Amino acid sequence: MKIRDDLLKAKDVIRKPAKSRPYSEEVDQVVLQLKSLDEKIEEIKSFLMSKKESPVKLKRKKEIIFILKKNGKITASELSRTLRISRSRSNEYLKELERQGIAEGFAVGKEKFYRVKE
Repeated sequence: MKIRDDLLKAKDVIRKPAKSRPYSEEVDQVVLQLKSLDEKIEEIKSFLMSKKESPVKLKRKKEIIFILKKNGKITASELSRTLRISRSRSNEYLKELERQGIAEGFAVGKEKFYRVKE
């Protein structure tokens, strides 16, 4: 892996005795390698940020949509029991589907139900 190699090079430069090379050259090399590592870290961050949803999350959303279509309507509590996840997690999924325009929430008394948006 390229990043690991760069880290090892930086360690080697730091560990070498100061007598073997001029101080300014040693410091310059370390600074260049650290800048290179920083750029690579930023690339990795941007890649991770570009990944919108994990495969697990997509699978879970498909399951929820299937359940909504099958049942017609469902509360976050009912969904959490069906999928064996926490109520707050099921609520997060339902609200996200609502924000994406896939599901819609409506209140019946004190309970909030969700259904597939038509």
